[in-house]
Amino acid sequence: SAEQTTEPRAQSFDVNDLLEVTKYGRYQYKVMIVMGIMSFADSAEIWLATIIINDLVCEWDLNITKKALIPAVVYFFYAAGSVSSGKIADTFGRYPILLVNSYLLVVSAVLSGVAWNYYMFIFCRSLTGFCIGGNYGTSIVYCTEMVPVEYRSWSILFLNACWVAGSLYECVTAYFVMHLKYDWRIQVLLTALPCLVMLILMHFMDESPRYLTISDRKDEAMTVVEKMCSENGVEVPEGELVCSDVRNGEFTEIWSKPRTLGSCIISAHHFVNMLATFGLIMLIADMTAKGYCGTNTLYPTTRRNSHGCLVYTRVGSIFGFSTMFNLVLPQYTRNIMTCITYILYDTQS
Repeated sequence: SAEQTTEPRAQSFDVNDLLEVTKYGRYQYKVMIVMGIMSFADSAEIWLATIIINDLVCEWDLNITKKALIPAVVYFFYAAGSVSSGKIADTFGRYPILLVNSYLLVVSAVLSGVAWNYYMFIFCRSLTGFCIGGNYGTSIVYCTEMVPVEYRSWSILFLNACWVAGSLYECVTAYFVMHLKYDWRIQVLLTALPCLVMLILMHFMDESPRYLTISDRKDEAMTVVEKMCSENGVEVPEGELVCSDVRNGEFTEIWSKPRTLGSCIISAHHFVNMLATFGLIMLIADMTAKGYCGTNTLYPTTRRNSHGCLVYTRVGSIFGFSTMFNLVLPQYTRNIMTCITYILYDTQS
């Protein structure tokens, strides 16, 4: 019988295999630094409305409805940006939406500082909220697609730590700068500085190779892969880059069985977390509103107390992250850690 010969099959690898080879190298550090600065800048911007809300009431003589609308439009468009960014990022890519949002965020942040009336300020903050919402979810996806599987949870925690650092930066600068200058516009422009740094650094980033392979742009994906391997000091694997994922997911899929219960629990968890955090800082702003306007003797003291309380809450968050990183996370599951968090929320309430 004739001998049958078989051709050796070419080796193939996907993006996850590549990340396991490159490990957590220089390229990943660069990604995390830039995304961390983005999280820092987004946090500072979203906290800005609470920091200066009483100053806006004084300058434009706002009633209670207009005062409440300032943070409301930020969070409403934040939600709109979060929901819409997923589909846009799956259609046009992770990097383009992050870059466009960075440009729009800088423009809206600077225009907020020179807004000549209440309605101009509301428009600028609406755009800011939309951009922050788009950045928040997309940056997490971008990071998880750029780092090995075993480092993804730590990468997300790092982004959250940068978020806390950004809010602390906003509160500390307000405590010193606004107390000395009494000008909320200076605070707005200081808040825009991290956004400008983020915009500059975004020009040195690449598209996610996973997105490129799913979009059948393998040549571009290999270019990113070669750059990643070069910066991490490893050789490019021999073989063909393939995509283990057939397509991107759809928003409706997270609400279909068997994901319905998990999606509801995560949504409720995020809702309660945001309500506790931002509800507390809005409560502080209302509690310190008396005596804020005018030139009476209560004015400097009230301003200092308002911003000082916010600084204390952010310092507490830093200690919370330190405890979670070093003590809680290595010892307990996420479920137990979440329960501990809610117990602390109930205790402080």
